[in-house]
Amino acid sequence: MLSVISTTKSCRPKVYITRQIPQKGLDLLLGRCNVSYWDSHDPATKTELLVNIPGCDVLICMPTDKIDRDILNAAGPSLKIVATMSEDSDHIETSECSRRNIRVLTLPKITFDTVAQMAIALLRVITADWTSGSNSNLNLIIQSKDVIQNIKNDATYCLELSNRTVGIIGMGPLGLSVGKMLKSLGVSALIYNDIKSVAMATDIDASFVEKDILLETSDIIFVCSNLGLSSGKNGCLFNKAAFHKMKSSAILIDVTKGLLANFTDMYNALRDGELEAVGLDVREYDVIPNRHPLASLENCYFLPFRECYKWDGRRKCSAELATSILSALQEIEISKKKQEPVICSPGESLVPKMSIPVHI
Repeated sequence: MLSVISTTKSCRPKVYITRQIPQKGLDLLLGRCNVSYWDSHDPATKTELLVNIPGCDVLICMPTDKIDRDILNAAGPSLKIVATMSEDSDHIETSECSRRNIRVLTLPKITFDTVAQMAIALLRVITADWTSGSNSNLNLIIQSKDVIQNIKNDATYCLELSNRTVGIIGMGPLGLSVGKMLKSLGVSALIYNDIKSVAMATDIDASFVEKDILLETSDIIFVCSNLGLSSGKNGCLFNKAAFHKMKSSAILIDVTKGLLANFTDMYNALRDGELEAVGLDVREYDVIPNRHPLASLENCYFLPFRECYKWDGRRKCSAELATSILSALQEIEISKKKQEPVICSPGESLVPKMSIPVHI
Protein backbone atom coordinates (compact mmCIF):
# COMPACT_ATOMS: atom_id res chain seq x y z
CA MET A 1 0.00 0.00 0.00
CA LEU A 2 2.39 2.64 -1.25
CA SER A 3 1.14 6.20 -1.69
CA VAL A 4 3.08 8.69 -3.78
CA ILE A 5 2.67 12.47 -3.69
CA SER A 6 4.96 14.23 -6.13
CA THR A 7 5.29 17.23 -8.40
CA THR A 8 6.84 17.81 -11.82
CA LYS A 9 9.97 19.33 -10.25
CA SER A 10 12.43 16.48 -10.57
CA CYS A 11 15.13 18.32 -8.62
CA ARG A 12 13.10 18.18 -5.41
CA PRO A 13 14.42 15.78 -2.72
CA LYS A 14 12.70 12.38 -2.53
CA VAL A 15 11.30 11.36 0.85
CA TYR A 16 10.06 7.90 1.85
CA ILE A 17 8.03 7.40 5.05
CA THR A 18 7.59 3.94 6.56
CA ARG A 19 4.18 4.67 8.12
CA GLN A 20 1.29 7.11 7.97
CA ILE A 21 2.06 10.38 9.75
CA PRO A 22 -0.28 13.28 10.55
CA GLN A 23 -1.06 15.69 7.70
CA LYS A 24 0.70 18.62 9.37
CA GLY A 25 4.13 17.03 9.01
CA LEU A 26 3.28 15.75 5.54
CA ASP A 27 2.21 19.22 4.36
CA LEU A 28 5.50 20.75 5.50
CA LEU A 29 7.47 18.16 3.54
CA LEU A 30 5.31 18.51 0.42
CA GLY A 31 6.23 22.17 0.20
CA ARG A 32 9.78 21.23 -0.84
CA CYS A 33 9.91 17.47 -1.43
CA ASN A 34 8.37 14.61 -3.38
CA VAL A 35 6.93 12.20 -0.83
CA SER A 36 5.97 8.53 -0.89
CA TYR A 37 4.87 6.50 2.11
CA TRP A 38 3.58 3.14 3.29
CA ASP A 39 -0.17 3.85 3.51
CA SER A 40 -0.98 1.88 6.66
CA HIS A 41 -0.99 2.14 10.45
CA ASP A 42 0.89 -1.17 10.52
CA PRO A 43 4.68 -1.35 10.01
CA ALA A 44 6.07 -1.76 6.52
CA THR A 45 7.92 -5.04 6.03
CA LYS A 46 11.63 -5.07 5.33
CA THR A 47 10.88 -6.22 1.79
CA GLU A 48 8.75 -3.11 1.23
CA LEU A 49 11.55 -0.90 2.53
CA LEU A 50 14.12 -2.55 0.27
CA VAL A 51 11.84 -2.04 -2.75
CA ASN A 52 10.88 1.58 -2.08
CA ILE A 53 13.99 3.15 -0.58
CA PRO A 54 16.34 3.18 -3.63
CA GLY A 55 17.06 6.70 -4.89
CA CYS A 56 15.56 8.49 -1.86
CA ASP A 57 17.24 11.46 -0.21
CA VAL A 58 15.38 11.11 3.10
CA LEU A 59 14.04 8.11 5.01
CA ILE A 60 11.53 8.77 7.80
CA CYS A 61 11.15 5.70 9.99
CA MET A 62 9.44 4.60 13.20
CA PRO A 63 11.06 3.13 16.34
CA THR A 64 9.82 -0.32 15.30
CA ASP A 65 11.75 -0.18 12.00
CA LYS A 66 15.21 -1.72 11.97
CA ILE A 67 17.37 0.44 9.73
CA ASP A 68 20.38 -1.75 9.11
CA ARG A 69 23.11 -2.05 6.50
CA ASP A 70 20.76 -3.85 4.07
CA ILE A 71 18.41 -0.87 4.02
CA LEU A 72 21.26 1.62 3.67
CA ASN A 73 22.77 -0.40 0.81
CA ALA A 74 19.43 -0.50 -0.97
CA ALA A 75 19.02 3.27 -0.58
CA GLY A 76 22.29 3.91 -2.34
CA PRO A 77 24.46 7.05 -2.31
CA SER A 78 21.48 9.40 -2.67
CA LEU A 79 20.41 8.90 0.97
CA LYS A 80 21.36 11.95 3.01
CA ILE A 81 19.08 11.78 6.07
CA VAL A 82 17.53 9.06 8.24
CA ALA A 83 14.93 10.64 10.54
CA THR A 84 13.01 8.73 13.20
CA MET A 85 9.75 9.50 15.00
CA SER A 86 11.54 8.62 18.21
CA GLU A 87 13.73 10.20 20.87
CA ASP A 88 16.23 7.36 20.48
CA SER A 89 18.16 5.95 17.55
CA ASP A 90 18.84 2.46 18.91
CA HIS A 91 16.97 0.91 15.97
CA ILE A 92 19.30 2.60 13.46
CA GLU A 93 22.87 1.55 12.65
CA THR A 94 24.21 5.00 13.45
CA SER A 95 27.87 4.02 13.01
CA GLU A 96 27.15 2.88 9.46
CA CYS A 97 25.22 6.09 8.79
CA SER A 98 28.16 8.12 10.06
CA ARG A 99 30.55 6.21 7.80
CA ARG A 100 28.35 7.03 4.80
CA ASN A 101 27.95 10.68 5.88
CA ILE A 102 24.20 10.19 6.45
CA ARG A 103 22.63 12.45 9.08
CA VAL A 104 20.47 10.81 11.77
CA LEU A 105 17.68 13.01 13.15
CA THR A 106 15.51 12.22 16.19
CA LEU A 107 12.76 13.94 18.14
CA PRO A 108 13.98 16.26 20.92
CA LYS A 109 15.07 14.37 24.02
CA ILE A 110 12.91 14.65 27.11
CA THR A 111 14.93 15.21 30.29
CA PHE A 112 14.93 12.70 33.14
CA ASP A 113 13.29 15.25 35.44
CA THR A 114 10.49 15.82 32.91
CA VAL A 115 9.78 12.08 32.59
CA ALA A 116 9.95 11.68 36.37
CA GLN A 117 7.48 14.53 36.92
CA MET A 118 5.09 13.06 34.37
CA ALA A 119 5.39 9.65 36.06
CA ILE A 120 4.51 11.14 39.45
CA ALA A 121 1.62 13.06 37.92
CA LEU A 122 0.36 9.87 36.29
CA LEU A 123 0.47 8.16 39.69
CA ARG A 124 -1.61 11.03 41.09
CA VAL A 125 -4.25 10.44 38.42
CA ILE A 126 -4.34 6.69 39.05
CA THR A 127 -4.64 7.11 42.81
CA ALA A 128 -7.28 9.83 42.71
CA ASP A 129 -9.68 7.50 44.55
CA TRP A 130 -7.37 7.55 47.58
CA THR A 131 -8.46 11.13 48.19
CA SER A 132 -12.02 11.18 46.95
CA GLY A 133 -13.50 14.63 47.21
CA SER A 134 -10.18 16.35 46.56
CA ASN A 135 -10.44 19.72 44.87
CA SER A 136 -7.30 19.11 42.80
CA ASN A 137 -7.68 19.74 39.09
CA LEU A 138 -5.95 16.65 37.72
CA ASN A 139 -5.77 17.97 34.17
CA LEU A 140 -3.96 21.08 35.38
CA ILE A 141 -1.57 18.94 37.42
CA ILE A 142 -0.67 16.86 34.36
CA GLN A 143 -0.04 19.90 32.19
CA SER A 144 1.69 22.01 34.82
CA LYS A 145 5.37 22.88 34.48
CA ASP A 146 5.78 22.38 38.23
CA VAL A 147 4.01 19.09 38.78
CA ILE A 148 5.61 18.28 42.11
CA GLN A 149 4.66 21.61 43.71
CA ASN A 150 1.05 21.12 42.62
CA ILE A 151 0.96 17.64 44.14
CA LYS A 152 2.62 18.88 47.35
CA ASN A 153 -0.32 21.25 47.78
CA ASP A 154 -2.58 18.19 48.06
CA ALA A 155 -1.82 17.40 51.71
CA THR A 156 -4.20 14.44 51.89
CA TYR A 157 -2.52 12.74 48.96
CA CYS A 158 0.96 13.24 50.45
CA LEU A 159 -0.25 11.75 53.74
CA GLU A 160 -1.58 8.66 51.98
CA LEU A 161 1.60 8.29 49.94
CA SER A 162 3.69 8.32 53.12
CA ASN A 163 2.07 5.05 54.17
CA ARG A 164 3.08 3.18 51.01
CA THR A 165 6.12 1.10 50.15
CA VAL A 166 7.47 2.21 46.80
CA GLY A 167 9.78 0.05 44.70
CA ILE A 168 11.99 1.28 41.84
CA ILE A 169 13.31 -1.04 39.13
CA GLY A 170 16.54 0.48 37.83
CA MET A 171 18.38 3.02 39.98
CA GLY A 172 19.93 4.96 37.10
CA PRO A 173 19.53 8.72 36.47
CA LEU A 174 15.77 8.37 35.90
CA GLY A 175 15.30 6.10 38.92
CA LEU A 176 17.19 8.54 41.12
CA SER A 177 15.12 11.45 39.81
CA VAL A 178 11.88 9.59 40.55
CA GLY A 179 13.17 8.62 44.00
CA LYS A 180 14.07 12.22 44.91
CA MET A 181 10.62 13.42 43.92
CA LEU A 182 8.95 10.66 45.92
CA LYS A 183 11.02 11.56 49.00
CA SER A 184 9.93 15.18 48.64
CA LEU A 185 6.33 13.95 48.77
CA GLY A 186 6.92 12.16 52.07
CA VAL A 187 7.42 8.54 51.00
CA SER A 188 9.15 6.83 53.93
CA ALA A 189 9.90 3.36 52.52
CA LEU A 190 11.87 3.29 49.26
CA ILE A 191 13.32 0.03 47.94
CA TYR A 192 14.97 -0.72 44.60
CA ASN A 193 16.40 -3.48 42.45
CA ASP A 194 19.21 -3.16 39.94
CA ILE A 195 21.98 -5.32 38.51
CA LYS A 196 23.88 -4.38 41.67
CA SER A 197 23.54 -1.91 44.52
CA VAL A 198 23.98 1.75 43.60
CA ALA A 199 25.98 4.02 45.93
CA MET A 200 23.93 7.14 45.09
CA ALA A 201 20.74 5.39 46.28
CA THR A 202 21.81 6.20 49.84
CA ASP A 203 21.12 9.87 49.05
CA ILE A 204 17.39 9.08 48.94
CA ASP A 205 17.50 6.39 51.67
CA ALA A 206 16.56 3.65 49.21
CA SER A 207 17.39 0.07 50.17
CA PHE A 208 18.58 -2.58 47.70
CA VAL A 209 16.42 -5.74 47.67
CA GLU A 210 16.05 -8.78 45.46
CA LYS A 211 13.57 -8.51 42.61
CA ASP A 212 11.06 -10.98 44.08
CA ILE A 213 11.03 -9.16 47.42
CA LEU A 214 10.38 -5.87 45.62
CA LEU A 215 7.48 -7.41 43.68
CA GLU A 216 5.92 -8.96 46.79
CA THR A 217 6.19 -5.98 49.16
CA SER A 218 5.74 -2.87 47.02
CA ASP A 219 2.44 -0.97 46.90
CA ILE A 220 3.72 1.06 43.94
CA ILE A 221 6.40 0.02 41.46
CA PHE A 222 8.18 2.42 39.10
CA VAL A 223 10.08 0.75 36.24
CA CYS A 224 12.81 3.21 35.28
CA SER A 225 15.32 1.22 33.25
CA ASN A 226 15.36 -1.93 31.17
CA LEU A 227 18.80 -2.85 32.56
CA GLY A 228 19.04 -5.66 30.03
CA LEU A 229 16.55 -7.52 32.22
CA SER A 230 14.20 -8.19 29.33
CA SER A 231 16.72 -10.10 27.23
CA GLY A 232 15.56 -12.99 25.13
CA LYS A 233 17.06 -15.46 27.59
CA ASN A 234 14.97 -14.36 30.54
CA GLY A 235 11.88 -13.07 28.76
CA CYS A 236 9.89 -10.06 29.92
CA LEU A 237 10.48 -8.84 33.45
CA PHE A 238 6.75 -8.33 34.00
CA ASN A 239 4.87 -11.44 32.92
CA LYS A 240 2.23 -13.77 34.37
CA ALA A 241 4.57 -15.09 37.07
CA ALA A 242 5.61 -11.59 38.16
CA PHE A 243 2.02 -10.35 38.33
CA HIS A 244 1.12 -13.32 40.58
CA LYS A 245 3.83 -12.24 43.04
CA MET A 246 2.59 -8.65 43.23
CA LYS A 247 -0.11 -7.39 45.58
CA SER A 248 -3.57 -7.24 44.03
CA SER A 249 -3.68 -3.62 45.23
CA ALA A 250 -0.33 -2.77 43.60
CA ILE A 251 0.13 -0.06 40.99
CA LEU A 252 2.75 -0.48 38.26
CA ILE A 253 4.14 2.51 36.36
CA ASP A 254 6.51 1.69 33.49
CA VAL A 255 8.44 4.62 32.04
CA THR A 256 10.71 2.48 29.86
CA LYS A 257 8.30 2.81 26.89
CA GLY A 258 6.71 -0.55 27.64
CA LEU A 259 9.71 -2.68 26.74
CA LEU A 260 9.63 -4.87 29.86
CA ALA A 261 6.06 -6.13 29.92
CA ASN A 262 4.16 -8.99 28.35
CA PHE A 263 1.07 -7.02 27.35
CA THR A 264 -1.18 -10.09 27.10
CA ASP A 265 -0.33 -11.14 30.66
CA MET A 266 -0.74 -7.53 31.81
CA TYR A 267 -4.17 -7.29 30.21
CA ASN A 268 -5.31 -10.51 31.91
CA ALA A 269 -3.97 -9.38 35.31
CA LEU A 270 -5.75 -6.02 35.09
CA ARG A 271 -8.98 -7.57 33.81
CA ASP A 272 -9.04 -10.30 36.47
CA GLY A 273 -8.26 -7.97 39.39
CA GLU A 274 -4.78 -9.35 40.07
CA LEU A 275 -3.42 -5.84 39.71
CA GLU A 276 -4.94 -2.50 40.73
CA ALA A 277 -3.72 -0.35 37.85
CA VAL A 278 -0.93 0.22 35.34
CA GLY A 279 0.55 3.38 33.83
CA LEU A 280 2.56 3.01 30.61
CA ASP A 281 4.93 5.36 28.80
CA VAL A 282 3.82 5.42 25.17
CA ARG A 283 5.66 8.56 24.00
CA GLU A 284 6.68 6.76 20.84
CA TYR A 285 3.16 5.53 20.06
CA ASP A 286 4.25 2.23 18.55
CA VAL A 287 4.38 0.10 21.69
CA ILE A 288 0.60 0.17 22.26
CA PRO A 289 -1.28 0.08 18.94
CA ASN A 290 -4.52 2.05 18.73
CA ARG A 291 -6.64 -1.10 18.76
CA HIS A 292 -4.74 -2.91 21.54
CA PRO A 293 -7.02 -4.44 24.24
CA LEU A 294 -5.16 -2.50 26.97
CA ALA A 295 -6.60 0.72 25.56
CA SER A 296 -10.10 -0.51 26.45
CA LEU A 297 -9.39 -0.98 30.17
CA GLU A 298 -10.37 1.68 32.68
CA ASN A 299 -7.44 0.82 34.95
CA CYS A 300 -4.72 1.18 32.30
CA TYR A 301 -3.37 4.71 31.86
CA PHE A 302 -0.93 6.15 29.37
CA LEU A 303 1.95 8.60 29.71
CA PRO A 304 1.80 11.39 28.71
CA PHE A 305 -1.77 11.63 29.95
CA ARG A 306 -2.92 13.94 27.16
CA GLU A 307 -0.28 14.50 24.54
CA CYS A 308 1.61 11.83 22.65
CA TYR A 309 -0.85 8.97 23.12
CA LYS A 310 -3.32 11.00 21.09
CA TRP A 311 -3.18 12.08 17.45
CA ASP A 312 -2.63 15.74 18.43
CA GLY A 313 0.67 14.80 20.03
CA ARG A 314 1.76 12.87 16.95
CA ARG A 315 0.86 15.86 14.79
CA LYS A 316 3.12 18.11 16.85
CA CYS A 317 5.99 15.60 16.74
CA SER A 318 5.65 15.02 12.98
CA ALA A 319 5.81 18.79 12.39
CA GLU A 320 8.94 19.11 14.56
CA LEU A 321 10.65 16.29 12.70
CA ALA A 322 9.64 17.65 9.27
CA THR A 323 11.04 21.06 10.20
CA SER A 324 14.33 19.47 11.27
CA ILE A 325 14.51 17.54 7.98
CA LEU A 326 13.94 20.64 5.85
CA SER A 327 16.54 22.57 7.82
CA ALA A 328 19.08 19.75 7.40
CA LEU A 329 18.38 19.52 3.66
CA GLN A 330 19.00 23.25 3.33
CA GLU A 331 22.29 22.98 5.24
CA ILE A 332 23.39 20.08 3.01
CA GLU A 333 22.52 22.04 -0.13
CA ILE A 334 24.44 25.12 1.04
CA SER A 335 27.44 22.99 1.95
CA LYS A 336 27.32 21.27 -1.43
CA LYS A 337 27.31 24.60 -3.29
CA LYS A 338 30.33 25.80 -1.32
CA GLN A 339 32.26 22.69 -2.31
CA GLU A 340 31.35 22.75 -6.00
CA PRO A 341 34.41 23.51 -8.20
CA VAL A 342 34.47 26.68 -10.25
CA ILE A 343 34.24 25.85 -13.98
CA CYS A 344 35.79 28.42 -16.30
CA SER A 345 35.14 29.05 -19.95
CA PRO A 346 37.85 27.97 -22.44
CA GLY A 347 40.82 30.27 -22.19
CA GLU A 348 39.57 31.93 -18.97
CA SER A 349 41.96 31.94 -16.04
CA LEU A 350 40.92 30.94 -12.49
CA VAL A 351 42.96 33.91 -11.22
CA PRO A 352 41.00 37.15 -11.49
CA LYS A 353 42.46 39.85 -13.71
CA MET A 354 44.14 42.65 -11.83
CA SER A 355 45.29 46.13 -12.93
CA ILE A 356 48.96 46.34 -12.19
CA PRO A 357 50.46 49.84 -12.50
CA VAL A 358 53.49 50.11 -14.76
CA HIS A 359 56.36 52.19 -13.38
CA ILE A 360 58.63 53.89 -15.90
